[in-house]
Amino acid sequence: EPVAAVARLASERGLGDDAVVAVVDVGGSSVDVTLVRRTPTAFDLVGDPATLADLGGVDLDGAVLSLVEGAIGDVSSMVAPGDSAGMLALRRLRASCRAAKERLSVDDTAVVEVAMPTARGRVEITRDAFERTMGRLRAWESTALVISAVAGGALAGVVSPRATYFVTVPFGIASALA
Repeated sequence: EPVAAVARLASERGLGDDAVVAVVDVGGSSVDVTLVRRTPTAFDLVGDPATLADLGGVDLDGAVLSLVEGAIGDVSSMVAPGDSAGMLALRRLRASCRAAKERLSVDDTAVVEVAMPTARGRVEITRDAFERTMGRLRAWESTALVISAVAGGALAGVVSPRATYFVTVPFGIASALA
């Protein structure tokens, strides 16, 4: 998949020979980082892909939920496991948090719809607040350092707004273009 993503990037936006692109795949429970180099005739992996198993999309969703609960109070721990209506409302709240996280990858603000038994309303989340919350998850810095070390600190590529706000070391990133 990373090679296909970089091939597509090269065909759509252009990518010079010997350019190295970091493909950062944020999965549900982990982050996979693969470096791909474009050569005159092919696309080659640079080293072995790295996986950060301690952080993924679920954690990012949780960061949005923490911002929501910071605004309206704790609603998620108030739902008892046997409360089917409350559990359904919590699943919907988590889905709204996930949608807000995805919206923040392209917009400056996103709204989380809250329809819990104990609270109702809309909470606006800003990208700035999300980034500050993410800044507390220092595992992202580890990912950036792994990439920087593997690539010798010299990555070339296209910067993706979907990934740049997660990284604390400056370099180019190509997100997976599925």
